Amino acid sequence: MKTAKEQVEEIRKMYRAEGREIEEIYRTKSTPNGQNIDGKIADVELNFPTSGIASTYADKFEGKSTSNGETYSHDGYTAALIPKSRWYALPMKTRLQLTYGEQKVIVNVNDRGGGKFINGKADEGRVLDLSRAAMAYLMGVPVSSITDSNAGIIDLKDIKIVPRSATLGPVQP
Repeated sequence: MKTAKEQVEEIRKMYRAEGREIEEIYRTKSTPNGQNIDGKIADVELNFPTSGIASTYADKFEGKSTSNGETYSHDGYTAALIPKSRWYALPMKTRLQLTYGEQKVIVNVNDRGGGKFINGKADEGRVLDLSRAAMAYLMGVPVSSITDSNAGIIDLKDIKIVPRSATLGPVQP
């Protein structure tokens, strides 16, 4: 597993390849503990998850604004980072490749969520909320077959950051 510094440097390299610095993309004012970091990524252990539980957005979010201002659609290939404190240094519009079984899909990070809290602490197992399109592809079912009442969760065996130039949607073998 890569260290936090290696993960941040990997993200920076991807943005530099596009002629942009990461700080231009995402300016955070403070770390989760409130320490001011003036728009720079803090030199702290980030521990981005490399696997974990994913669920899907509920119907009530369809058509609503996401954290980066985009309108959420079940048909897009997008993800919300859960809980946001775990991922605070990862910029919006970062692309992630997710693996479930033999299926792989690339999603665009466009939202952050609080996640489910148990006894005042964030549920450590759940790491992403996926759009219905991404969830359906990974599960091998039609998008229309996933509803609020049967959505369930999946256990992603691999989560990795990919270049922003990566095409959203299913990854062909």
